[in-house]
Amino acid sequence: MSPDRAEWLALPGKRAATVARDKQGLAVLLPSLGPLPLAAITPKHVQAAASARAQEVAPATVRRDFAALRAVLNAAVDADRIGRSPARKIALPAVRAPEQPTLTPEGLARLADEVPGIYRALILTGAVLGLRWGEAIGLRVCDVDFMRQSVTVAGTVKELAGHLSVESDAKTDKSLRTLAAPGFLIDELARHLAEYQGSLQADSDKLVFLGPRGGVLRRRFVERILRPAVERIRAEDAKAGRQPSVPAGLTFHSLRHVAVTAMADAGVPLNVTQDGPDTPRRT
Repeated sequence: MSPDRAEWLALPGKRAATVARDKQGLAVLLPSLGPLPLAAITPKHVQAAASARAQEVAPATVRRDFAALRAVLNAAVDADRIGRSPARKIALPAVRAPEQPTLTPEGLARLADEVPGIYRALILTGAVLGLRWGEAIGLRVCDVDFMRQSVTVAGTVKELAGHLSVESDAKTDKSLRTLAAPGFLIDELARHLAEYQGSLQADSDKLVFLGPRGGVLRRRFVERILRPAVERIRAEDAKAGRQPSVPAGLTFHSLRHVAVTAMADAGVPLNVTQDGPDTPRRT
């Protein structure tokens, strides 16, 4: 069955991240099928492999790995190597959607003030527009329309095995989109470019959000910047004897679930675009 796997992984149009993910899934499931010829594999064999995998990893991982195996077997059907896929009617463990941390607009404002200033606009952009990490750090200057107050998601940054790549198209056609941005966010982006890239007239193909040394941001941003900021805020709240304003375990992905509808309305009810007299900005 190995040749089928190799051919399927080499199909044109597959993203590097997808290939790496599928290789991992096939590497753990295919050995479970033993040395059986492709035509000898039955649903019973596939079910046994999936059930064994379910004893080792989380349900979501089982389903991810099984999806790769099913795709390979379906490809074998399409190539007339087998008449029917044995990956049918396989019982897989149910996946329960994790409870997403909630963050109020007030909590978001505190978080935006707590991170170093160079990341303030990134936090607000991720939360208000609901962008994925790769989409947010993949925004270019030309993707921000200051006149029409919109942001176009037209690219994404992929990080795979420590290597970064900037892809010009988003994950799916649905991901290629133009989003209306509230005025306060457009102001934040303008201020960000003026302060950290010297001008609103920066190279149009340049990324909006970069590290202090001008490099592309990496996922370790969460452990180095976001998580410490969350812990500082929670420590301050605990010391003051008040309820935590930001949830523990907050990730950049969690920002997509922030309830900030009111912030997009005319007249922002929070002071998130400029500092209050008692709220010093971090630099």
